[in-house]
Amino acid sequence: MQLEAGIQRQTEAEVSAVAIGDIAVAASAFVAGGKAAVKGFLAGRRRMGTQQGAQLVLHVTHIKPIQHSD
Repeated sequence: MQLEAGIQRQTEAEVSAVAIGDIAVAASAFVAGGKAAVKGFLAGRRRMGTQQGAQLVLHVTHIKPIQHSD
C-alpha cells in the first residue's frame, strides 16, 4: 500500500529487468520465486518501429538476496 494525499492506495507495476555480466551470474544463482533487493537505473526500451521510451526497463547494477525470516 502507498499513501497518496492521505489515502491508502494499492499499487502494482510490472517492469522488465536486465542484468549483464557479473550481475547476471549472481542473479542466476537465486532460487525462482525468491526475493531480492536491487539497485539500478530505468531506461526506455529501444525497439525498431516503436517510440523510444514507451516501455521502461530496469538495468540492474547491484543485487542482493533478501533472506526469508519465519
